[in-house]
Amino acid sequence: MPSRFSSEGTRDDARRLANALELDDLAVVGFSAGAPYALACAVMLGERVTAMGIVGGAGGSFEQSPHLFDEQDTALARAARNDVSQALHAASTDADVVALAERPESLFKEEETPEGDMWLFNEAETLAEFKEVVREAMRQGPIGIASDWVTQVSPWGFKLEDIRHHVHVWHGEQDHLEKREAVEFMAERIPSVEVTTWPRDGHLGLMTHWTEVLTTLQS
Repeated sequence: MPSRFSSEGTRDDARRLANALELDDLAVVGFSAGAPYALACAVMLGERVTAMGIVGGAGGSFEQSPHLFDEQDTALARAARNDVSQALHAASTDADVVALAERPESLFKEEETPEGDMWLFNEAETLAEFKEVVREAMRQGPIGIASDWVTQVSPWGFKLEDIRHHVHVWHGEQDHLEKREAVEFMAERIPSVEVTTWPRDGHLGLMTHWTEVLTTLQS
């Protein structure tokens, strides 16, 4: 059960995976809520990480940037400080979390999707694959997303200023889930950072710019 963001756990998981794949070095990309885990790799794995990218997941921990969190996140972060078990129960019984676990395909609603991401609903095969991926992520019910939510708002164990890698940050200007303010906050604190914006994309920009992201991190 999570009591804080597990940067140590992220390091160990990443190290074991890299060892199993016989990788002496690796590039890391964090998308959306995966950003803190990718940043933890940069901090904990040091020189073994050769390139670092963040897509649609900018911002800092609650401790470092409480103004970037909404009321729900703020309440959960404070609850987690006092009792992680209660915070996890609150997250797993939250109406939105339960609804998402029951209907994973509702993660992206057509009526709430910005124009830059509407292409997803016009490509039947891609949409079907996307829904299948989300359903698989929710297969264990609300506990998975609830655990993720609690760890996201708990202390990370490091600050953005601790990151010594050059970090590439990509942001879709139509992103309805990530604030531009969060991108600016991150860019101001990571010592070496490069921000690229995609004017015509939303949160799903990674799906249309994957080649660009890979090429940049491999250069």
